[in-house]
Amino acid sequence: MKYNLDITRIYARSWRSAPTGIDRVEWAYAQFLSQDDDTAYIATLPGFSGMLPPDRAQALFARIRANWNLSKPATEDAVLKEVGLWLGREPDPARRRPHRAQGLQAHHLGAPAAGAALADVARAPLMLRRDLTKSVAGRHYLNVSHLQIDHPQRFAWALRNQIPVTLLLHDVIPIDHPEFCRPGAARQHEARLRGAAALGARLIVNSEFTRARVAHHWDALRLGSPPVLVAPLGIEAVFAAAAARDAPPDAAPYFLCVGTIEPRKNLAFLLEVWRRLVERHGMAAPRLVLAGHRGWENQNIIALLERSAQLASHVMEVSGLSDSGLAALMAGARGVLAPSLVEGYSLPVLEAQACGAAVVASDIAVHREVAGSAALLLHPLDGPGWIDAITRLHETQDPLGPQLRGKSAGVTPVRWDDHMRKVMAFVAEA
Repeated sequence: MKYNLDITRIYARSWRSAPTGIDRVEWAYAQFLSQDDDTAYIATLPGFSGMLPPDRAQALFARIRANWNLSKPATEDAVLKEVGLWLGREPDPARRRPHRAQGLQAHHLGAPAAGAALADVARAPLMLRRDLTKSVAGRHYLNVSHLQIDHPQRFAWALRNQIPVTLLLHDVIPIDHPEFCRPGAARQHEARLRGAAALGARLIVNSEFTRARVAHHWDALRLGSPPVLVAPLGIEAVFAAAAARDAPPDAAPYFLCVGTIEPRKNLAFLLEVWRRLVERHGMAAPRLVLAGHRGWENQNIIALLERSAQLASHVMEVSGLSDSGLAALMAGARGVLAPSLVEGYSLPVLEAQACGAAVVASDIAVHREVAGSAALLLHPLDGPGWIDAITRLHETQDPLGPQLRGKSAGVTPVRWDDHMRKVMAFVAEA
């Protein structure tokens, strides 16, 4: 089967220094389908949809690999080295501002760079609205980021050419929890569900939890009953190959939390836990590395990260790590922490388990589904429980660390090839 793969998201974000979770998914599809020379790559914009010629698509992929540090070994990761230097120094009680390390490339180059990226699409010589038959006919349309689906009229070319459509819906968090999202996100996400129905789309979801929430809203909106496939997301091979020896040498004991800095990640709670740990242990308290770009609606979290003297010596915010650098930090951490209030899936938890790390996660539906008994699950607001778990993992003589690392070692992670096989069989049924 031939495919039209929508790569709007990674095209527009190729100028960042590291991918988000959804970026990783679209990238994984692009890499898998690039093995087939017949794959067409599409960018969907407000004014038009354009198809990238093969040479331009390959140039884009090369730019992404370079900017996202996807092939860089841990030994060449400048951000990892900076983390290692911080962990190797004694905490400074006089410091008044937490440490922050970013990649050599800023993760947000501003409107001019973004505009240049989108203008590049506009220069693509094949425009779908000009040559529909040659460009898209006989191909299945895949969109795995759900961008632009809230505007189904932008996909009139697919309906006119009777092109089957398959969409991957990552979650319905904007509808279920609008308090964690930008204003208007709930309305936009509901429009995405209506748009998917208008396109007659088949649906892929990443977890049983997401399937149930999508079905709930689909029924509430009376959108019918589309075919749905639950296909857990895969992880990159670098995480399964990581070992503690790749972590910064001679480092102080540290914990790691991975994810965009946004409200639903529950980082305000985690930082309050760390303040209590510093109150209890002083300069001997464990270190915390927060790995992720800054998101939205996070002013209170940023205030803590930028102004808390109590956290200044024990918390470091980093972004722009390579995959191998992140895997090394996971493998060397006393524990990887995932205190989120809600998730549609949880790639960092699975990546950490693939690295053999001890995982402590919030007791929410998705973590029960994807991590189960291989992680220590705690209520996301159980302060004493989190403090106790972190303290026990910090102590080398406590059995909790070896127990959780042993459980992670027993987990067989889903690989992208496993995911793709399920998806391609589902798509072939259309």
